Parts: sequence; C-alpha cells; structure tokens
Amino acid sequence: MEKSSLRVVYLKKTISSNTLIDVAEEQNYFEKNGVKIEKVLAKQAHLPLLLAKQADISAILITSALGAFLDNHNVKWLASTNNYNPTFFFVSRFPKEEIKSVKKAGIVNKYGGDHLLMQTILLNMGADISGIDYVEEIEETDRAKLLAEGKIDLAFINYKKNREEPLAKGCVSIEPRELFKDLSIPHGIVSTQDALKQKGEDVKGFVKSIYQAIQYCDTNEEEIIALFKERYGLEEQTAASLYKEIIDSRAGYNYVPNQDISKLVELIIRITKPANPHRNLRDFAFKDYAREALT
Repeated sequence: MEKSSLRVVYLKKTISSNTLIDVAEEQNYFEKNGVKIEKVLAKQAHLPLLLAKQADISAILITSALGAFLDNHNVKWLASTNNYNPTFFFVSRFPKEEIKSVKKAGIVNKYGGDHLLMQTILLNMGADISGIDYVEEIEETDRAKLLAEGKIDLAFINYKKNREEPLAKGCVSIEPRELFKDLSIPHGIVSTQDALKQKGEDVKGFVKSIYQAIQYCDTNEEEIIALFKERYGLEEQTAASLYKEIIDSRAGYNYVPNQDISKLVELIIRITKPANPHRNLRDFAFKDYAREALT
C-alpha cells in the first residue's frame, strides 16, 4: 500500500513560513527521514486548515494556535524555529497621537497572527479595540489600495513599494518594534492531536527535517540568499537583510518548545477572551519530537 502523505500548510507568498519547508525539500531531508509531504496551499491562514483536518502540520507564529488551544481545540506546539522579530511596518491614516480615531483596520484574516498583533498595537497605543471593524484582505497590495482610498484606517504594509501610494496620500508609516520588545512570540511547528495519533512517525520525521533545514540555513548564507532571490523574487539587498533578520531571530532560541509564553497567554486572554483561559499549557507543548531531532 502506498504511503500516505503528510499534508503541510503552505502559503505561497509568505517567506517566513515557507523557507524551512523549501530548504528541507531542496536538500531532500524529508525523503531522508522517510516523510512524503503534500503541500496544501492556503489562501488565507494556516490554522483553519488544521482545525478542519484538511492539513496535518504547519509552520506558523504560535499566537493563533495558542488561542485555539485556549478555546479547547487539541492543537499541539511541537517545536520552535525562531523567536519572532517584529520587523514589519503598519501604515495609518492617523498619526500615533490620533490612533484612537481608527475605526477600520486591514488584516490578512481573523485567524492569523496579524490580527492579534494589530489588536495589541492598538491597545498599547490607547485605542478602544471593541469599536474597530476589521477588513480581511490577504494581499498587501489590496490593503495598500484601500488605505490610499481612505476605505480603511490602518494596515500592515511591509514592502516599501506598497507603502508608497498610501504615504503619498498623507498616511504615516510606523515601525512598532518597541511595542513588542518585552513580548516573546515563538515561530514554530504546530499540529493536532489527531495528526499525532494517525501520522506520528511522519510528524516526527517532519520535525527532524525542519531542524536539519535550520542547521543548513544558519551555515549557508550565500545559498539561502540565492534562494530568496530566485524563489521569492527579492533583490540582493532585501534578501541579505532578510537573512540577517532570520539569523538574529534565532539568537538564544531553543528548538524544544519550552519558552516562557506567559505574557503571550495573558495578552491572548485579554484580547480574545477564550473559552478555557486557564487550560494547562503542558498539554499545549509536545516536546518529544524536537528533543529527538537534536540527538
């Protein structure tokens, strides 16, 4: 009987989520570890595909997964690939001192980590998030257009060329790095209890393959920069800067998911008001596969 595939969520335009999967694939780590993967292309966020059992595993910011866990979903955090480094920008029709005037914000979708980050920014700047409507637009170019037309007031716009039109129409660009300086948000590998039961060996092989991809990325700068340029269409300087950001984000990180996420839990409880806010976090982190990958 033919071996079943491990269904891996893949966002075609999201470099941070896909790089390690791409490297593991190109270096044949999946094959060497006995894993056959099937990429499940996500139009929006990763998590709904996992919860709907349309995918088995994903590499994402753990914010949405942790929120789902606190809402009594059987989501598992298997490994940490790096510590999130907020290098994004958001663009606003209002300056910082008038941020309370924001009424509509553009996000990728309500299941993504950007929704929580947007709410965090607004809270930290004194806005009342209960009165804000969220417009879901996955494409950054669409969010930029809505900003320029005055149809939304705030959005994440990372690429400089996409910020040009709204900035020309009087919007302001803000880098919110300081708002997250004390908040640890791991980027990691997330799966479900069902996937662990049904495809445990494949999941274990995936976790090992991603660790090997991390080791390769960290020691092959030129090759990874070339991958960024060829596969994602980045210019040399942008690719080199992105590589440095990724390396910096792994300073002091541990692949085994044992980071202190208590402040993140407090934030999620404050913002999303989950059904089971006091659920035992020991049931969220499953550490065995990451530990084994290190040996």
